[in-house]
Amino acid sequence: KDAIRMQYLCSSVRHVVTPICTSGRWLFSLAASCGAFARAGSVPVMAPRCCLASIVFTNLAAVSPTVLAVGLSAFRSPDHLGGDLALRQSHLRTEDVAGARLLLVGVSVLLALVPPHSRPGTLCSRPSGEAAVQSREGDLDSDHPRPRDVRSTIGYLKAPEDGKRPRINLCVVSGGEQVETELEYSREEVLVRDARPALAVGGVSLAKTGCILLRSPTTLTMHDFYADRERIQAVYYDEVCQLVKEATGAETVVAIHHQVRNQPRAVELIGGDVNKLPRYKTNSPDVPAVDGYAVYAHADFTDKTAACTAREQLYRISPDARQAHARGRYVMINAWRNISDCGPIRNHHLAVLDGSTLVPEDIVIVDMHYGTFSTECAQVANKASARHRWIYFPEMHKDEVLLFKQYDSDQQEPVRYAVHCSFDDPAATAVDVPRQSIEVRTVCFFPSDSSDDSQGEGLLSSWNFPPAAEVGRQLLKQLDFPELWPDDTRQWLRIELARDTPAVTAAVMALMIDWNSDPNNADGLMAGAPPALQEEVLQWLQTSEFK
Repeated sequence: KDAIRMQYLCSSVRHVVTPICTSGRWLFSLAASCGAFARAGSVPVMAPRCCLASIVFTNLAAVSPTVLAVGLSAFRSPDHLGGDLALRQSHLRTEDVAGARLLLVGVSVLLALVPPHSRPGTLCSRPSGEAAVQSREGDLDSDHPRPRDVRSTIGYLKAPEDGKRPRINLCVVSGGEQVETELEYSREEVLVRDARPALAVGGVSLAKTGCILLRSPTTLTMHDFYADRERIQAVYYDEVCQLVKEATGAETVVAIHHQVRNQPRAVELIGGDVNKLPRYKTNSPDVPAVDGYAVYAHADFTDKTAACTAREQLYRISPDARQAHARGRYVMINAWRNISDCGPIRNHHLAVLDGSTLVPEDIVIVDMHYGTFSTECAQVANKASARHRWIYFPEMHKDEVLLFKQYDSDQQEPVRYAVHCSFDDPAATAVDVPRQSIEVRTVCFFPSDSSDDSQGEGLLSSWNFPPAAEVGRQLLKQLDFPELWPDDTRQWLRIELARDTPAVTAAVMALMIDWNSDPNNADGLMAGAPPALQEEVLQWLQTSEFK
């Protein structure tokens, strides 16, 4: 038995080493071919695939029947390694090997035909880590020697002909469904230009177009972005803030929110009905953390909401530096990344409107009324679509980040907005993986050390807070949705109302004003409000129907 084992071992080594040597020759040939293609300026897609298929077929089909026999014998007892070996070898030569080779031919053909980005492994990966990053902007266009412009459609808002400000009424009910007033949109056909060539020659920047693509690997995996919200806030926010600080020169950058997008997964999480996918975030616990794609041209902030958000974030800055930050410029920057570990984005790219082709008259402010609060957003009117120039960065990988402006408080800046939305790529195929991305919203502060009194207190000036009547109306609306209040608060209110209605009314007023004025409360309607404004709101509530 020992002699038989040795015989099989020697035979196996001989028949395995021979294909390995052949593989070395094929690999050397493949490397030389790809090197020649690369020096010529392009790497054809099918040539490497065909070479790879040839390597797989040549090496696997070259394994002799003896190796197959030994492999099968490993599943048997040594007592059966006797005289039937020759018979089994003959049987394998005539039937098993023929079938195995046919199977290998099929696998090789499939390997050659299936696009590499749809297969896991090294074929769809790119170098990451510090060793692969020569500079933030270095070599970002090297994989795209020819521009790939795309003709597609962009969702534009049809502005009301009567000139009235459009509004959306949203109310969250059980199950996360929304009742809303529909706005009218149109799909305008536009040419979305590949921005990588312009990026290579300095034609794309935050100052010129409102956006910039940078190389910036992350330590988070795709799984982390879906399953570990705490890690995103603790680790990824810091990565983003450091990147934005380097790109803008801001002294302080604060990450305030993030959103993961994967439309098929979002639809699955809400039960499979695409009509239930919310088009506007409500922050309701009934709405999944994974969202769909934003398909209408918009900017996340307006003059009003940007000032409110920046003022709220001031209270995360030390008191001795807060005043200088309040007087200076502030810019809202979004950081957008592909989070897939196995390939670039092939469809539902993010289109960004070249800010130099946008004028203030193109922006339409839309009022959004939720159950417990109101806000507004900036959308784009369709009448200006012919003048707009849209750009995108094809095949974004995970180690690339797109930064784009959402608001700039400096009215002298040529580009203050980078309107954006998702668009469909006509060249996308059914095997292309759905886009998986994350966007992080940040506030960048550029403190002013000027002692010029004409600047006043900047963001901390009284005129930067909403009027007392507006705050009062929002607080009054919150009484219409007690189901959104904490259970213990509702129980306390039931008991106290039965005892002394006037006293509990005054207590609830004071509680709501204090909560919304708390400088550390990012959700407060008037976070950091001076005592005079708080008193005005209290007086307004006392004369309203609050009781």
